[in-house]
Amino acid sequence: MQKTNSIKISILGDIAPVNKAGSLMLSDLQKSKNYLTELFKESSIVFANLELPLIKDNYPVNEDKKFVFHQVPEILSAFPEKMIFSLANNHIMDYGENGLLDTMKSLQSYGFRFTGAGINISEAGSPVIIDIDGIQIAFIAAADERYQPANNNSSGTFPAIPELIIPKIRELRKTVDIIYLSVHMGMEYIPVPTPVMKRLAKQCHDAGANVVFFHHSHCISGYTLSPQKCTLWGTGNFIFYESSDYPLKSWFDTAHWSISHDLEENTLDLSITPFQINENGLPERTDKKAYDRIFTTISEISNKINLNSTLFLLRLKYLMNPNYIKVLCINYSDMIRRHGPVKVIRQAASTFKVLFLNR
Repeated sequence: MQKTNSIKISILGDIAPVNKAGSLMLSDLQKSKNYLTELFKESSIVFANLELPLIKDNYPVNEDKKFVFHQVPEILSAFPEKMIFSLANNHIMDYGENGLLDTMKSLQSYGFRFTGAGINISEAGSPVIIDIDGIQIAFIAAADERYQPANNNSSGTFPAIPELIIPKIRELRKTVDIIYLSVHMGMEYIPVPTPVMKRLAKQCHDAGANVVFFHHSHCISGYTLSPQKCTLWGTGNFIFYESSDYPLKSWFDTAHWSISHDLEENTLDLSITPFQINENGLPERTDKKAYDRIFTTISEISNKINLNSTLFLLRLKYLMNPNYIKVLCINYSDMIRRHGPVKVIRQAASTFKVLFLNR
C-alpha cells in the first residue's frame, strides 16, 4: 500500500459536556456534530480527553470528591467519528468500575476508539493504533498516579509513571510510525509545567514519542517544538461546565491544536487556533482581539518555559493571583468541611511539593 505524504492530527483539551453544555448538545445532536465536523474537517484524527463517565444507571457516587461528573451515552452522537478519546483522568472513575465499564461499552457501541483506562492495568495501557494509508499511528494515554490507577486486579487509569510508559513507547516504536501520548497531570489553573512533567516529557520523547500533551490544569499553556517532537504543556478546556466559582479568565480560553506530519521530510509542525468557551460551556471562534490575546499568551508562556530558568518564579506569580487564591479558599474550605483540617494540610504540602520540588 502506498503511503501518504502528510497527516494532520487535532488535539483538544478536556471535554466534559455537563450542565448547559450537555443540555444544549443533547437538544440538537446533529447540529453539534456538524459544528465539530466542520472544525476538524482537515484533520484525519482528533484526540481528546473525555473527562466523565457515560452512564444511565444510578451507581454509587465517589463521595470523596466535590465535583462528580457524568453524562448519558447519547451525547456521543454529537462527536465526529474521527475522534479518539483518552479516559485517563481524575473523573472517569467518579461512578466506580460500573461507570467505567458502561463508558467503554458505550464508546464501543458508537464506534469510538479509546485508551487510558480499563478493567486492569494491561487493558488501561492498551494503545489505539490507526492505519492511515499505510502509516501506523499509536495513541496512548496516562494519568497522574494519584488518580485511581489500575493494577493487575482492579480497574482504573493507566498511571503516568516512567517505569510503565517508557517500555510501552519503546515497544510501540518497533512497529508504528508515529506515537502520541496524552497525559492528565499538572496543577489546576497553573499554566507552568511541574518538574515531574518536564522530566516525564523528555523521557517519553527520548523513548520515541513524537507528541506528548498534557491536560488537567484547565488552562492553556505553552509548547516546545522541534522538527521531530512536540510537547503541549497544557491544552486547556474545550467543552466544560460553566461556573461562577472560577473567576479565572484562563478557564475560558482554549485552542484547537493541530499537528501536521511531513512524512517525506520526517518532520512535524504545530498550528494553533484560539477559541473561547462561552457562557454555556461550549467552544466558539474568537474575535480578533481575543484571538491575538490568546495567541500572545501561548507564545509568551512558551518562551518562558523553553528558557527554563524562571519556572519557579513563574509558578509563584500565578499562585499569588488574587483570583487563584479565591479558588484555593473555595476548594480548601470545602475539603475542611468534608474531610477535616488534617487532609487539607496534607493536600497543601503535596501541592507545594509538586509545584516546587524536583521529586
